[in-house]
Amino acid sequence: MGSNTRPGYTPAQIHQYYDRINLPERYRHEPGNASTNIAAQTPTGLEFLSALQRYNLAHIPFENLDLHYSSHHSISIGAQEIFDKIVVGRDGKKGRGGYCMVNNALFANVLRGLGFYVTSHGARISSSVSAAKDIPLDKVTFSGFSHMVNLVSFPDNPALKYHVDVGFGSGGPTFPVPLQHDEKGRINIEPNQWARVVHSPIPGTASDQKFWVYEKRNGDSNWSPCYCFAETEFLESDFRVMNYWTSTSKDSWFTQMPVCLKMLLDDSGDRIVGHMHILKTDFKKRVGKDALVSRELKSEDERTKVIEEEFGIPLNEEERKGIHGMVSEIA
Repeated sequence: MGSNTRPGYTPAQIHQYYDRINLPERYRHEPGNASTNIAAQTPTGLEFLSALQRYNLAHIPFENLDLHYSSHHSISIGAQEIFDKIVVGRDGKKGRGGYCMVNNALFANVLRGLGFYVTSHGARISSSVSAAKDIPLDKVTFSGFSHMVNLVSFPDNPALKYHVDVGFGSGGPTFPVPLQHDEKGRINIEPNQWARVVHSPIPGTASDQKFWVYEKRNGDSNWSPCYCFAETEFLESDFRVMNYWTSTSKDSWFTQMPVCLKMLLDDSGDRIVGHMHILKTDFKKRVGKDALVSRELKSEDERTKVIEEEFGIPLNEEERKGIHGMVSEIA
């Protein structure tokens, strides 16, 4: 196994990140030799990685609000800009997150700073996601590269990699998924959402070319692909190109509607049990199969109030004015 070539965050930044995700003391391993020793072995490293993923998902929202509630309508994926936005906070306000190339870049830099071996990869989104319905793998189409995932491996078993994603939103993995072809899958959100990866050709490509396909299913429904990726590592410049399209194109749904989503932990902090989201004008909070809240947001005042009260993201007057005249504004 090689060494990480991209720098991670400093020990001081790691401690700030621990605070940002409300990480319990038992998981707050000191960055440096202590955390590197833990990250070097699969059992201890996997437990640490799993905790970081859970608490990241529960406290750093998947959101694109800067594309709608700002004067600049842009998103930066620079390592320091991401850290300042999410961890330090703007004008003393924390609670911000980002979409895949923001949240997964932050997470990768945290993991590198803790001594994990991490590589970052581009992924193609399945048409089943945009259609919001279960479509089997042989019936879907895939986008160009528009998503980012991370792969983590451990020195004691470098051949086995783990797929880790904290930037997909609803249906994304809540645990490090072993990069092994898996027919059965594993519970992702109790009681009935399952997740897996399979190694398979995808429609539109040569039949002898296989990709890793992340799939989910709810209850007894069919498995449906969310995205696919290969093990080819992407450069930061690749993600800058992807981010430019995602944040500027009228064909990108991120430019057409606001989204804000966080996972919900149980009282023990050991399990993801649900999520809450704003998608356009829809606000839902769901635990398991139970919808605790489901309502339509009928005004900008109502939507920004939910963003602040439920997600902890207060928007100032300039930010609120940023959406005026956009297709995403609630008229």
